[in-house]
This record gives sequence, structure tokens and C-alpha cells, in this order.
Amino acid sequence: MTVSRGAPCPCGSGKKHKNCCQRTQRREVARSQEHQGALERAIAWLENRHPRALTAAIELGFLQSLDIESREVLRDLPFELLQMIQINALDWLLADGEIEISRGGKTQRLLVKDLLLGPGGPLLLTPQRVYLEELVSRPLRIFEVLESRPGDGFLLQDVFSSETGPIPVQERSGSKQLVQWDLFGARPVRVQDHWELSGSIYSLGDGARDLVSDIREALAKLDAEAGGDRAHSQSFLTRTIVASWLTILTVRRPPPMLVDQGSGDPLMLVTDHYDVLDWDALASRLEAEPDVEGKRTEGWTRFLELGNDMRRSRLAINLGKATDRIEPFARTLKLADEGRAWLERVAGDSIRFVIRDIVDPRSLAERGGGPPRPTENSMKSQLSPEALTRLYQQFAEKHYRQWAEEKIPALGDRTPREAVATPSGKSSLVGLLKDYESMESRRARVEGRDPVDFEFLWAQVGLDRNRDLAGR
Repeated sequence: MTVSRGAPCPCGSGKKHKNCCQRTQRREVARSQEHQGALERAIAWLENRHPRALTAAIELGFLQSLDIESREVLRDLPFELLQMIQINALDWLLADGEIEISRGGKTQRLLVKDLLLGPGGPLLLTPQRVYLEELVSRPLRIFEVLESRPGDGFLLQDVFSSETGPIPVQERSGSKQLVQWDLFGARPVRVQDHWELSGSIYSLGDGARDLVSDIREALAKLDAEAGGDRAHSQSFLTRTIVASWLTILTVRRPPPMLVDQGSGDPLMLVTDHYDVLDWDALASRLEAEPDVEGKRTEGWTRFLELGNDMRRSRLAINLGKATDRIEPFARTLKLADEGRAWLERVAGDSIRFVIRDIVDPRSLAERGGGPPRPTENSMKSQLSPEALTRLYQQFAEKHYRQWAEEKIPALGDRTPREAVATPSGKSSLVGLLKDYESMESRRARVEGRDPVDFEFLWAQVGLDRNRDLAGR
């Protein structure tokens, strides 16, 4: 509620708003912003005093994992990514970087944080110094999003530490992009009475869970060899997070294009959705076509005759789960477009187009059969968000009918039912289901609808989602 300065204060004190709560609110806002500018002052001081050493520290430290070819790729990245690299690099420099400087004719190697906070460092206001001390004391870690509240913040859990509980972070911009079960590298810092992110975010991509598993094994070996030296383990973790993130940005490994054996066109799983306005008219018109077989109770298939008693499906007109709905399916975009033009000409006003789903099978292969993701060619409809969610729910339940019995690469080519039988397999399976849910949540957020409920997948293998997640 907006209250004018001269109006009575809503608190009921009888004073004018400007002399009561508004004054308190302004003091609180000013207090919450006192630390701002600390990073800018620190970086400006370093650039002014040690410009070459600063550049060398980033080149030899933050970017040390990149070879010449990767550095060339780095230079050609879009401006937004280069900006993120700069933010992450400077954040790393302040908290973890080392710098070589000359003093009295001798070269010294110092931690940047000691140089900034020691004698002769930049002039900082007390709140700025407190913030900088807090930032450099917080290690770079990998967190899982337990809960995301767009525009407000999220609840994070350090995946390598059971000693610290969930951290509630205030973050407006990041919370609009991160969804539940996302894994990413970050440095949360405490600012007065709440937590914020320092500014750096390391997105770890689709292979984040495999990376976490590998890091966990490596940390266990390091702890055993170094006798639990946490500083050594943290240094390894920091280097691994940075190197993994930079590799994701600079290495491009597109999966091979899958093609339809019959036509040689790129394989694309295309499903159109139509409302049926007149079943009798639709059935009679389809069954009058010489190259169509089927009936109303089971759907129809349009065939292409190849000769020698050989033929191939051109369009499968499946019955939809929703009442009065058909779902024509084709293996390529070309077949789908041809099939749609043919079907709408034959069926006429007995049907009405609703929406098209296009699934790139490469996206399924990447995540071992993960949730279908539409390509840029997906067609939107005028369906309400609720109706769209129901449509996707039906599509998912149909797509995953035999999921529990399918071999999935992410589970070591085991089926979900086989994986759940062992503790390690069950852990991998739960991680895979989390990935499904996070991918779907991100897609749903973009489309302005509720995400598909994948609890039916948990049930297929005898898992209770709430109980098993609580147990972890």
C-alpha cells in the first residue's frame, strides 16, 4: 500500500507518515545498502595498483584449465556469457586468487584477500569492509535447490556437507531461472540478517549429478590421504567447479543427428493434437481413403505402399486420452506437415487443431529418456495454462507407460526397476527423477503453467516420492 508523506501513518500512532514509519523504513533501506560498492572499490584499487598482476592472476589461475583452442572459443562467446565469466573471475580473484607483486626489489606471492584487507589496502566504509571480509571467508561450493520462489529467493543445501542445514537465500533474479533440484556452484554470503549470493553462479549443465558423484569420490580419497585437511579439499573443489564450468562453456559436443531410415530426413517425434467435432463424419471420411486402415475404436494409420507387399506408416492417427481428441503422430517434420495438410483436407470441419508437440530424440538420449522437450518449432495454442498442463500430463503419462522396463544410459543401461533394487542404483534413480522434474519445472515456468506431476514415475518402481526425498 502506498501512503503519501502527509497522510496519517497506517500504524495508528496519530503522527504523519513522514514522521513515523516512513522514516524508519528509509533508515532500514539505507542500512541494508551500506555494504554496496565494496567489490567495485576493491577491484578498482587492484586495477589501479596492480593491473598486470591482476590480469596474470586470472589468466594463470581462473583460466588455467583451458588450452589454447578453448581460449579461442572463449573469445567468441556471446557478450552475456563473457560478462558472466568476468563476474565469476573477479569473485574468484577476491576470495581465492593469488597475485605476484614486487616490494623492495623482491617478488612476493600473496592472497588477494590478504592484500585487500591488510595494511595499505583500499579505503572502505565499515559496512563495506565487513561485507568483503564475509565474502572472502565463504568457500565456493555446490548447492542443490530444495525450493525455488520466483522473484523472492530459494532454499539451498550444500551437497557435500551434512553439517550445515538448508540456507534460505534472498535472490530475485536467480530465483526466476533456477528451479527445484537444480545443481550449481555458488558462494552464499551473510548480509546482516539474511543470506545473498556473492554474484557468481556456476551452472553445471545436464551432467551435474554425475559430476557431483565424481567429486564426492575424489574428496573421499583426498580426505583419506590428507588426514581430513579441509583447506586442501576445498582448494580442489574450487578448482574443479571452475574448470567444469569453463569446459561446459567452451566445449561443444552436439549429439549426432538421428535420421529416419525410410526417408533419410532428420528424425523428430511430432504429435499434433485435434479436438474431434464430429466423430461419425471423421470416421467415414478416413475409412473412405484407400491408403488408410483402422477404425474409430482403435485409431487409423495412413500407409505408403513400397511394393512387394511392403509398406511403411506415413501417419498414425492415435486416439487421445482426453475425451473427443485425436493425436496424429509422425516420425519427421516433413511427414508431419504433409500429414497435417492431408488430414485437414480429408477431415474438413469434423476436427479442430489444438497444438503441436515436437520432441527431438537427441534430447531424450542425452538424459537417458528424460522428459520430452519441445523444439523451437513447437506451436502454441490459445489453451489456458490449466488446460495446457493437463495436455502435457496426458502426453507424459502416455510417453512413459513402459518407462520402468526401459534400459536407460544414465542408470548404466539398467531399467529403473533393476536400478531401484540396489542402494547405489536407487540413489542414481532418485537423481534421474530429480533431473526430470527440474527440466519440466523450467519448461513450465517459461510457458506460464504448472509443471507435469511425475509422481506416477516414482510409483512405477515402488518409490514414495515424499518419503524417499525426506529420507535423503
